[in-house]
Amino acid sequence: MNTPIVRDWRAAAAVGTGARHLARGAPCQDAAAAKITPRPFVIVCDGKGSSDISQEGSVVAVARFSTLLRSLEPLVRDALDAESMDLDESSRQWRRCAEVACRLLAEDQERLADASGRPVSDFVYTIAVAVIGMRRCGWFQIGDSILVAQVAGRLALVREPYTGEFANHTVFVRPDLNAEAFLYSGLLPASGLEAVAACSDGMAFHLVELQGLTPAEGCRQIFASIAIGECSAMHLEAVLAAERWSRVNGDDRGLAVLAASQGCESPRTAEVDAAMSA
Repeated sequence: MNTPIVRDWRAAAAVGTGARHLARGAPCQDAAAAKITPRPFVIVCDGKGSSDISQEGSVVAVARFSTLLRSLEPLVRDALDAESMDLDESSRQWRRCAEVACRLLAEDQERLADASGRPVSDFVYTIAVAVIGMRRCGWFQIGDSILVAQVAGRLALVREPYTGEFANHTVFVRPDLNAEAFLYSGLLPASGLEAVAACSDGMAFHLVELQGLTPAEGCRQIFASIAIGECSAMHLEAVLAAERWSRVNGDDRGLAVLAASQGCESPRTAEVDAAMSA
């Protein structure tokens, strides 16, 4: 039996502007949020680099997600909380949630395009989302943003990102998206889930061993510090804004984390800066 899990979740999210955008005086195109209500969730959106205003799409999507989640609550409750649903039924229900969410977000892109006179393609973005329920954690991603989870002390990439056939090629949330091909979604058991993070590809460069697509041990340090309240959103933002990032990777960085206060134990919880720069 899948026992309902109730945990005290801690949340932190931040973005950092990459060196390439700083050099041009351009804004960060990543947006990120980690919230406890209406349900614990993380979301990261990364605007298309070739558009000078794609951050408007990313920011609107992240700001709207809490409201969107509330509007989908009956579907989400069945998918993530219901004891009566088996895994296949729950997966199908969560898939419907993800498809509806992406369709509604794409409608926001169309509204931005109509209001600005710019094409919809100027407001597109990649996305990674995880929502925690009483029995299951639902996730979905489009493009090269990623999700990292810690389950019973083990770090894992929830799913490898879509990077396309060519370098720097990816897919985005957009009205004409082929969801069947490019919307990845699934469920994790809530039991044993200690932390989950959504990262843009610029952030993943630092937190994932790219050759083996395995999370770096620095993830564990970040999760532990957020879990015990040592790493706030303000601290995380300062870390992501540090100059040393520019020497490693010039891309924008977005990170959103949920960590359970009764999990993620670590003997070095105060050393987030060192962990993230390793």
